[in-house]
Amino acid sequence: MAGWKIEQNYPQCSGYVTLEETDRVFKWNYCKVNLFIVPIDYFKYYLLAKSGETEETYYFPYWRLKGIAYTCSNFTVTKQIVERSYRAINVNYIPFTLGYRMQTLKMRFVSSEHEGRFITQDGLNREYIFNIDEADIFKNDMIPVYHRAFVWESISVIYSHYQLSVHKNTLKTGRRI
Repeated sequence: MAGWKIEQNYPQCSGYVTLEETDRVFKWNYCKVNLFIVPIDYFKYYLLAKSGETEETYYFPYWRLKGIAYTCSNFTVTKQIVERSYRAINVNYIPFTLGYRMQTLKMRFVSSEHEGRFITQDGLNREYIFNIDEADIFKNDMIPVYHRAFVWESISVIYSHYQLSVHKNTLKTGRRI
């Protein structure tokens, strides 16, 4: 499965580089700087918008989980790559999932310099994660299953942008990517 791309700039030379999802060590050839990327808890990204961001741009968080699901049945062990996103706050006025193929999008790391208002995510609901994946992944009830296991490779937060419609005081999607 192809990973997705993150754009990162370096303030010293204002150059941009496109990193792969799995890149953690990078050497900046232009200004001879080495970059080692380590999150404090998990990586936080935001989706780039084609339209300009304004003060009315709100970024809502989504948990993004990637890993492998294993199933032990009669004589086989099967595996399936799992990639899921779901909203990281308990509200009903934004979509439940991102609804995008992450490989097709450009993202950047969240930083304090970025304009827009970022909504803080709720805690990671582990019980919910396992329940939704069992419903989505293990659909064949005719085969007896003896054990199911999930191995999560990465957990991150992705912020999707929405515009505040001032005349109606409601949120509308700004998802023209």
